[in-house]
Amino acid sequence: TYQNQIATIEDGEVKGSGTDFSIKGSIPVKSAAPLNVAANGTVDLSIIQGFVPDVRSSGRIDLNVSARGDLSHPSMQGQIHIVNATASSEDIPVGLEGINGLLQISGNRIEIAQFSGAAGGGTVAARGFMTYGEPSNFNLGLDLKSVRLRYPQGVRSILSGNLAVNGNEGSSELTGRVLI
Repeated sequence: TYQNQIATIEDGEVKGSGTDFSIKGSIPVKSAAPLNVAANGTVDLSIIQGFVPDVRSSGRIDLNVSARGDLSHPSMQGQIHIVNATASSEDIPVGLEGINGLLQISGNRIEIAQFSGAAGGGTVAARGFMTYGEPSNFNLGLDLKSVRLRYPQGVRSILSGNLAVNGNEGSSELTGRVLI
């Protein structure tokens, strides 16, 4: 329902092949009322193929997330689990396989508690955190080992290395080493 500039979802649910997702709460659209919304359930990642036909995807996301407070600076809590995710496309130079991860959300911080899998026949892992709102900042890292990359067209490269990016919107730094 929409009343007094507040959108309210009593019990929203999406069910389908491998997906069982629910959402409920209130979202102030133009009101000063506080945000209070919660979402939980499982989303089958093959749903991406319905929106982007040339992408092949599978796996699932299990989530339990809530947001409360001021819409411009919400306080969020919860977890997002990525379970055995895969994604590939002829337009993307590397495919992802067996991606498993855990994102922890607390206040205005999202932390990569665990993220690993295979990419292009090698391994990939990520770590770090980001904060949103004012001030926002991030400290993220990516580790690659023997990842085959099809780029440019007709050339296959193998990448290994570590990259880190940290800072904020206005000033950030990329460091690391990549062997090609």
